[in-house]
Amino acid sequence: MKSKRTHDKIYLSENRYRKPKEMFKFIEKRAFGKKKIKRREIVSDIGCAAGEYLFYLKKKHPEKSFIGIDVREDLLKKAKKFLPDIDLKKGSVLNKNIAKENVFHKTFLIGVHPIFDSFEKCFANLIYWT
Repeated sequence: MKSKRTHDKIYLSENRYRKPKEMFKFIEKRAFGKKKIKRREIVSDIGCAAGEYLFYLKKKHPEKSFIGIDVREDLLKKAKKFLPDIDLKKGSVLNKNIAKENVFHKTFLIGVHPIFDSFEKCFANLIYWT
């Protein structure tokens, strides 16, 4: 039986660009630390939805480069309105070919991995890209 993803539409109606989720703040603090390191890094958000976490990260770390990847074109279209200078592309965490090996310095997969019965392939891809 093939399941149908219906919950992703929620992100089309939400607007957490100006008031980010507390989870975003928590993860950012742990991933980037308290000291601001001004080095060039490429940061990815796989399953970026409408780009709200990327928006938050860009505000906190304007010196970094960002890329967002999601399976839904409608979510990427919304994200592009708020993130015109961020590379956004359609793709799945299960497709190893969406990025080259060791291209990202930090990679986020927030809320995506629980949708899979088996996490090994998506985690293997994250390790390959990062």
